[in-house]
Amino acid sequence: MSEEYADAEKWSKKLLKYNPDDKMVKAYRAAAKEKDNTAIKDQFELVQKQRETSSLWKHASGNSSKAIAGFRELLKQDQNDVNAMNGLGFMLLNGGKHAEAKPLFEKCIKLRPEHYGAMNGLARCCKDADDTDEAIRIWNECCDKMPQVSAATAGLAMTYFEQKNYKKALPFLKQLVSSDTWSNKHYEAMFAKAEAEQKAK
Repeated sequence: MSEEYADAEKWSKKLLKYNPDDKMVKAYRAAAKEKDNTAIKDQFELVQKQRETSSLWKHASGNSSKAIAGFRELLKQDQNDVNAMNGLGFMLLNGGKHAEAKPLFEKCIKLRPEHYGAMNGLARCCKDADDTDEAIRIWNECCDKMPQVSAATAGLAMTYFEQKNYKKALPFLKQLVSSDTWSNKHYEAMFAKAEAEQKAK
């Protein structure tokens, strides 16, 4: 057994310990046995990073300090890990540290220009810093590139509503209340108010 395959086998056993039914890992393990090359080991490492990032997001609401420490550790291992960068940015942003979160989102977007999660995070940082025009610009760019209902849709709806610009808020609120994922009583109430206010003009 070559050193490369031994490493791949080590990663596969570690990952299967956490999830014995992981078909992706089993497939890579079989490929490693057949091809015996370092590319397979790289795939295992990628899968493990995805697992770690996903696990840290689960702590977002209940134990943000653990999530922050975890994302920082991932970035120590790979300073260009955009998923860890985005995760840490949101943990800091949700803790009111938008100035610390902003450069993380900016670097994330530089590495992956169409990372919509980071774009939304950057827009929120701008809005928190009272740069509402820049937040609107970023959210509009998100909506242009990704027309499905998203956090950017909600950002624009909320911002225009707060500005009492009901005409601009209505299309975005309509998308939210029509969405199976995003619709809730809060957006429905906002939509009803915006519609009433617009009709009264």
